[in-house]
Amino acid sequence: MKYSLWLIPPSPIGHMSGTIIRQLADTYSTTGEGAPVFEPHVTIVGGIDLPNDKDPRSICQKLETTLQGKFSDGIECEIEPLLFRDGRETSKVQWSQALVAVLHKTESLVKLVHASRQALSMSPDPQFTPGLNKPHMSLFYGTTNIPDLRNVDIPTAFRATELALWKTDPATLVGVRHWEEVGRINLQ
Repeated sequence: MKYSLWLIPPSPIGHMSGTIIRQLADTYSTTGEGAPVFEPHVTIVGGIDLPNDKDPRSICQKLETTLQGKFSDGIECEIEPLLFRDGRETSKVQWSQALVAVLHKTESLVKLVHASRQALSMSPDPQFTPGLNKPHMSLFYGTTNIPDLRNVDIPTAFRATELALWKTDPATLVGVRHWEEVGRINLQ
């Protein structure tokens, strides 16, 4: 099974971002179902492989034990002024990065990625989701009818104190509807 560790924006930032994600999914859908709606997040570690017989909640416990207190001031997230829209040919669009708000690589964000990867027995080098290879908050998932928005009203900065482990299997555009949260990790 595949899992992902996400940094969750605090309220009201998370609520505002969720509203934007839902509105874009409804407005730019190419099917009657709508584009997938997902929890606002910044991916900290993606593609975490767990054997089917391993309880993913044990990963949450391990992360909480390892990370709690190390980031008591929260994770500083600064959003760059421009949105990134994947304008490549439709067949080459990375569906999970179709429209994103790119984040600066703040010291606390890079340290969190490093510490999380180390706790998960992965290479500790801060790596970000392939394709864009930058920290980001996705606003739209899709491969067609991608919004071309220059004036989406998103926050310029926030400080997050909570992670969530999500089962992100299958890791496909159609699979997003089947993703589910496993647990939350408080960093304070």
